[in-house]
Amino acid sequence: MVKIPWPGPSAPYIRYFQIVHDVLEENIAALVERSGKSRKDIAEGIKAQAAECSAQWFSGDVPAINYQNPLCRLSYLYAVVPATANLIQDIFANDELREHFRKVQKDKGTVSVCAFGGGPGTELLGISKWVETTKPKEPIFLEYLLLDRVNEWLDSWMALKKQIESRFRKFYGKERQSWPLVVSGMFSAVDIKKPASLVNLGPIFDQDIYILSYLVSEIFANFEDLRNFTQQIADNAPKGAKFLFVDRKGPRWKEEITSLAKQAGIKLSAFNDTESYMDPPTEDVKDLGSLLKELGKYPKLTWKAFWVVGTKK
Repeated sequence: MVKIPWPGPSAPYIRYFQIVHDVLEENIAALVERSGKSRKDIAEGIKAQAAECSAQWFSGDVPAINYQNPLCRLSYLYAVVPATANLIQDIFANDELREHFRKVQKDKGTVSVCAFGGGPGTELLGISKWVETTKPKEPIFLEYLLLDRVNEWLDSWMALKKQIESRFRKFYGKERQSWPLVVSGMFSAVDIKKPASLVNLGPIFDQDIYILSYLVSEIFANFEDLRNFTQQIADNAPKGAKFLFVDRKGPRWKEEITSLAKQAGIKLSAFNDTESYMDPPTEDVKDLGSLLKELGKYPKLTWKAFWVVGTKK
């Protein structure tokens, strides 16, 4: 096995704001070309979508967000993805998940992760930076499965994966064996209200880690569907598989997750509250460049959330 040549003190090279900047610039340029609208018009559209999403999230009702709209997806990438990816990175540094991840890698040679409602691939971004910061002596092989009902997120998750690979190629060399992380993956459009569709998605039932990030609080009106969906996954998941639940602070969501896990045969560890901010040594919001002025508002830089790890009995 080729040893990873760590290139210097500037690592990690996964930088959330830089990556989101590059993805947004590429997508804005494409929208300008396809739509015939000006860059200013596109920026105004992204700003409008960001305001609408914020209003929906804090309305107290199930958010009615039109993720099929490309401007809506770009507003989400800008406003939410960096902070949430940083949160996922911090969570994976926790003992239980870290040791499980390492054990699976050692035993199997690869780790499989499935993100429910993973949208643009936020969890992949956070895991990638976490792995890079651990400075593995040999590459980690990650099989990443993203499930979301919005098929249009496919382009965003592919763009993030492309950026991750581009940075590893630039700083660690073109040979993947010299990268800290090698990702293979797939996206599938799955609606939790239609669990019968899982029958044709065999890989979902053999994952090492399942992630449900901000899923419970976003679809609480369909909680019974989520119960049935999660139970079907847990019934078929391998014994010892980990389930990571992440959500916004609030006793209601902890109660819902406790109930959901009990029904699905998932043993929860202790709940962990977390309130923090973007990693200052390696993340600088100014890396978003002119987008900060054009979009007129800073992205989310902090979080108030909780997380809990469950184990398939």
